[in-house]
Amino acid sequence: MTLSLKDWALLVKRFYKNGDCVAIALKKFRTLKGLRSGSGPMTAFGLKTMIDKFEESGSFDVKCDRRRKAIASTSVENVATALEEASSSALGTCSARGISRTSDMPVNTVHKILRNILQCYPFKIKYVQALVPADLPKREAFALQFLARMEVVNA
Repeated sequence: MTLSLKDWALLVKRFYKNGDCVAIALKKFRTLKGLRSGSGPMTAFGLKTMIDKFEESGSFDVKCDRRRKAIASTSVENVATALEEASSSALGTCSARGISRTSDMPVNTVHKILRNILQCYPFKIKYVQALVPADLPKREAFALQFLARMEVVNA
């Protein structure tokens, strides 16, 4: 059971009203909330540490949980521009490692941006020359040479 800010404030209020006694504060909180005895949101030790933190800071500072951090839109824009520049270069190739070096970002972040946001997936592009009718004798000669090699190997 997670506590809301109202429940935290109620627990702290019960703690100070009952003469700084953690056990009594928990017992009163459980009866107010209709919980069974022995069950509840936290132990006496947990309440004591929460009270200590409250006394140090003076507020119920709710800290961020450890979820994945959202990728900033500026990072996405940086990767998109780097991708455009790399694809318009003379070679026309780009890599996530190259983009991470130029934009000072971790490679994993660049991979996530490329795959999940920009919908770019890794593949290799090979340049293939167009087949021209004038090349027909060269292709026939290559095919015949290849077949001759296969016959020698199979014999």
